Amino acid sequence: MQNKKILVHLHLYYQNQLNYFIKKLKNITCEFDLIVTLANENPKLTEKIKQFKPNAKILVVENLGYDVYPFIQAINETELKNYDYILKIHTKNKRKEYKKFKKLLHHGFDWRNLLVSSLIGSKKVFNNNLKLLENEKTGMVSDNIFIHKIQNQSVRNFEYTNEIMQKFACMDDKATFSTGTMFLIKREIVEKIKSFNFTKEDFTSHGDKQMKTGNLGQFAHAMEAFFGAVVADMGYEHIGASDFWQHFFFYLKQPYYRIKRGIFSIEHKFDGTVVLIILFKKMKLKQKKK
Repeated sequence: MQNKKILVHLHLYYQNQLNYFIKKLKNITCEFDLIVTLANENPKLTEKIKQFKPNAKILVVENLGYDVYPFIQAINETELKNYDYILKIHTKNKRKEYKKFKKLLHHGFDWRNLLVSSLIGSKKVFNNNLKLLENEKTGMVSDNIFIHKIQNQSVRNFEYTNEIMQKFACMDDKATFSTGTMFLIKREIVEKIKSFNFTKEDFTSHGDKQMKTGNLGQFAHAMEAFFGAVVADMGYEHIGASDFWQHFFFYLKQPYYRIKRGIFSIEHKFDGTVVLIILFKKMKLKQKKK
């Protein structure tokens, strides 16, 4: 595994998160090159990146297509044949609300931390992921909680994804993708994605200028799923990974999150547990009235 070489693409939209990512990147145990894309030029930040990785390549890109268009720009400027695998990671903002995904609530930096830690949370995690990719059937590795079926997307997202799949003859709506678009992937899959020659116009024609966390139905969201379709079309499997402790504490926080949100789940039956939480809410209301 030590003789492998990977390309790391980090899209650093939220530039104050650099320290977090440097800490995680130190868990990569093989040779790697680093491309960092920024939406705004920042000499001090660039200097800090260079201190960590002197040969890092810094690209200032247009704020378009979330983290997906910067990824397309990064691979277009790279000789991919020099690498075995590509690691795609990026910043995510801190959620103030409790967001549900697959009946699990995430809050704050949960989503980012789970996605990143499942790939490079520790040297052990990273080495396990390399072992997974050494299997000839494995094409992509990403956090197992956020693996999602293409056919289970929102209607609008699926329409755009289906449009791209038809255009490039990668028709597999049963394939899965990484919700959040962070993954470790085999080079040949990225080479195929690069060969499709996506351009700025592909993103702007679908309204991605209106970028806001939680917005759906944009070209970048369709591309997020399309990456998974390419994996399946090439005959590879998308495998789930995890960082044990990151996942352990995430699951441990679920009861607390549900209490803070006010209900356990609409799927649950009306049992004693739910009654207790409803009483908890009423008590809070009474306290506010006083």
